[in-house]
Amino acid sequence: MARRGHRAKIGAAIEAGSRVPAPPRHGVDWAFWPVALAFVGYFMAMTAPWILGRVTIPWDAKAHFQPQIQFLADSFARGEWPWWNPFVFSGQPQVADPQSMIFSPPMLALALVNKAPSLWAVDMTVLAAMAVGGVGLILWFRDRGWHWAGALLAALAFSFGAAMGWRLQHTGQVLSLAYLPWAMVFLERAIERRSVLNGLLAGLVAAFIVLGRDQVALLCVYLLIGRVLWLWASADAPVDAIKGSLLPLIAAGIVGLALIVAPIAMTLALAAESNRPVIDFEGAGRGSLHPALLVTGVAPQVFGAAGRMEDYWGPPSFAWNDTGLFIAQNVGQLYVGAIPLLLLAWGALSGRLWDREVRFFAIALGVMLLYALGWYTPVFRGFYEVLPGVKLYRRPADAVFLIGALAAVLAGYMAHRLFSQPWERPSLRLIAGVGGALLAVAALCVLLGVRLDRLARVPAPLGGALALFAAGAALLWLATGRIAAAPVQAAT
Repeated sequence: MARRGHRAKIGAAIEAGSRVPAPPRHGVDWAFWPVALAFVGYFMAMTAPWILGRVTIPWDAKAHFQPQIQFLADSFARGEWPWWNPFVFSGQPQVADPQSMIFSPPMLALALVNKAPSLWAVDMTVLAAMAVGGVGLILWFRDRGWHWAGALLAALAFSFGAAMGWRLQHTGQVLSLAYLPWAMVFLERAIERRSVLNGLLAGLVAAFIVLGRDQVALLCVYLLIGRVLWLWASADAPVDAIKGSLLPLIAAGIVGLALIVAPIAMTLALAAESNRPVIDFEGAGRGSLHPALLVTGVAPQVFGAAGRMEDYWGPPSFAWNDTGLFIAQNVGQLYVGAIPLLLLAWGALSGRLWDREVRFFAIALGVMLLYALGWYTPVFRGFYEVLPGVKLYRRPADAVFLIGALAAVLAGYMAHRLFSQPWERPSLRLIAGVGGALLAVAALCVLLGVRLDRLARVPAPLGGALALFAAGAALLWLATGRIAAAPVQAAT
């Protein structure tokens, strides 16, 4: 009955020439597991070189995290608790090290079942956690009543977009973000269904995030807090919504605090004895996202981030050495995919990203971008002075992890709109606007190449990027004509 009523509203809206109403949120009519299995298939295809052992996750994953996990496994194999590590200087309290992986459920499980985890085993554990995060986002989309095609697109962009693809070596941060979709699922179910069980599960998963004790975890926590406040404020009866969700949220708080108090207290005690218990504003600002790196959302390889350090010419580098920044060349990579970015541009220019059901994530994306830009805007000074925990971290550009996740959600929502209302095609004016924006970014890349005497390095990566966007636009155009008759074909 609800769906017939909605179709009647659509017909009336078309006849009246007014804006078509959004589809009913609770009209879920797709099965979760086929979509989740399709995602896992795509995920395995995209990570095949790692699964087959031809390549391995490099840098910090091997130089820092692999020894931590090996020590954890060795300790269990010897029948010892891994609280103290005698191999670091004259020894250190391993239990207080936020990167020890002792309180990381995936790595703890690996260490318990494998006394000598290989490079491949650790890589597979990281990739499995990423895949589980993508599955969680699919479930969250289903809870929202959004189309399965949007869920699948969002899960792929979440798992491989921005920092999740370019900074896979930062094991702890990858795991912190991988938990986020499940925390959202349980938290929103706890509030909307007034479910104590989901509250307990939300507290458990939120504790896993906090136990990462990295900046991505901190930003995830603030995002979850903001989401709760938004759900309360946007409810039809905010007071009733708050009252109804208090018991589930109290349950979440009790479980979460019980799990995090001791590890957090030990980490704070260890930090207080270090030479860097807090980061001053200048030290934090040196890890800012340079505004020029925003072009990597369109052309990720334009500065040569995947190449040798001596060939990299983005900020900071030997070519661009006046920034005062201290970040690695892959920190500022924002690319989440050509089709997701085209959908984002469509949503931004059409105003769809301001729809009530997704507005929170559009605002959150803007806030995370301001945070990542660090000292390049005055807003970060406010974050630094006011928000607890910000002074503990030195690289606001870590927010790129959250930027990728939020962009994935928004792109998935636009795919949902496209598949649930296929008659809502972009106008020629909107298409021209998106094309003009892409050309403006391309022109900026050329200007930067001229300014830094690196113009010869621009055409190949920029041309490749524009070719991908052209192909993505063509596929989107073809798909829109097939959605009604063959939605699976169109989504594929």
